[in-house]
This record gives sequence, C-alpha cells and structure tokens, in this order.
Amino acid sequence: MLEYETRINSANLTSVKVGDKIDACDTENIWCKATIELVIKAPNRKDLIYIHYEGWNRKYDEYLYIDSHRVAPLGVYTQREDIPIYRMMGNRGTDGQLNMMYAIVLSNAAEEARLQEQERRINNNHEEEEDEEEEDATEQNSVIDEVRPSTINSLQAEIDQSI
Repeated sequence: MLEYETRINSANLTSVKVGDKIDACDTENIWCKATIELVIKAPNRKDLIYIHYEGWNRKYDEYLYIDSHRVAPLGVYTQREDIPIYRMMGNRGTDGQLNMMYAIVLSNAAEEARLQEQERRINNNHEEEEDEEEEDATEQNSVIDEVRPSTINSLQAEIDQSI
C-alpha cells in the first residue's frame, strides 16, 4: 500500500509556471504531453492551468485545476510503455502537401516502435527510388549534352551548304 501511495503522490503537480511541460489526460483518457500556457491563481482556490496538447490544434486546449487527476509531472504517464498512446499521422496529397493531420491510438509503446520501423523502411525505399530517378535524369542529361554538339554541327553544315 505504501508503494501505491508514494506513486500516486509523486504524480501530483504541486507548483507550475507558464512553459512547463506536463502529462495531461485528454477527454478520451489518453495521456499526452502538454504545455502550460497560463496559470490563474486565486485566493482560497487551487491554481487553474490552461494547457495546450503538443501536436494538436489549439481548439483542444483546456483549463484544468492543478490538483486534477488528469494532470501529472512530465513523464509519469507518457514515458510508460504499458498504456495507450496517440500517434500523429499526416495525410499527404499527390503533390506532397499535407492535407490533414489525424491521430491513431496505439495500444502501447511496442506498437509505436513497430510502426516507426515500418515507416523507416518505407522512407528508405522512397529515398532509393528518388536516387534511381536522379541517376536516370543525370544519364539522360549527359546523353542530351553529347547529342547537342553533333546536332549543332550538322545544322551548321546544312546552313553552310545552303549559302
């Protein structure tokens, strides 16, 4: 019981300032990293904090009391590997522009690691394809450079004959 109480008490925020990073539990019960944007102090009341969830639109920002069960020091929950986490994803159009950001919920950090490895492999494949395309373009340009002088010489010869 003492270990549980120690853990719960270490998860409480005691004092904070603007710019501090914390763990915050969103309305979907997923722990996220957040930044304190504003601290409102009032006599006879607990401090009220205005937080911004990292990576999210400001429309999800919210006010919470400093003693809320939904806030904790940075890393208490977001560093755990046994709880669900968000993974920000981007939807890119054919032009490469980011069309939309969205998040998926992963069951734990191991799933995040697998997803990162998959993305790394995909990115490496894309880089290899881009390198091959650049090599092809370079070869085509060298062929064009080789053709140009001969084409210019033959055109010059035709002009000389017609004069």
